[in-house]
Amino acid sequence: MAALVDAVLAVRREARHRTDPAGDAVTIALRRSLDATQENVWHACVTPERLVHWLGPVTGDIREDGAFQLEGGARGKVLRCARPGLLQVSWVDDEQLRALDADDSSEVTLRLSAAGYGATLLELEHTIHAPAGWDRYGPGVAGIRWDLGLLGLARHLAGRELADIAAFPSSPEGRTFVTDTSQRWRAVHAASGAPAVRAREAAARSAAFFLPEA
Repeated sequence: MAALVDAVLAVRREARHRTDPAGDAVTIALRRSLDATQENVWHACVTPERLVHWLGPVTGDIREDGAFQLEGGARGKVLRCARPGLLQVSWVDDEQLRALDADDSSEVTLRLSAAGYGATLLELEHTIHAPAGWDRYGPGVAGIRWDLGLLGLARHLAGRELADIAAFPSSPEGRTFVTDTSQRWRAVHAASGAPAVRAREAAARSAAFFLPEA
């Protein structure tokens, strides 16, 4: 269980709002160091044979102008792909977008940089457009999904992969991880200006989004 606590604490999280000519948008950001080289992390993030071990089965071609489909999940197109430091994709997750009552597309940007001593700094931003359901769920409904992904990636890079990625939230460890990360996103939501009660309720809904009924 201590390893899960470390995984929760390893990530820095934030949420930012913006209004531009295209309308309102919110960006959630996650940042953490990984004990692996930049090339190794890059390969793990763009190779279907490795993505299956931490994100799930992926079909398609992860190269610029390529397209991909995550089995039972998101789909999108590769907007930018600059090895080994930048990957930007459109991200359409129908279940998540319905929960947030958002426009039918979002963007995910992944940046990798060498952090010294063979480590890599990973920065992930997920921008969601016109999320009318933001007050109901806050950043957690997207953020927890990426927390789960980063946990899986760190375990994969360390050679200690999750036995079943999809079933992990149903396990005792998984339930604890989702609950703990939902509270981290509650704090982010409150820091972005949400009233404490609203942030608390949104965090509970976001956790329930991922947790099967006990």
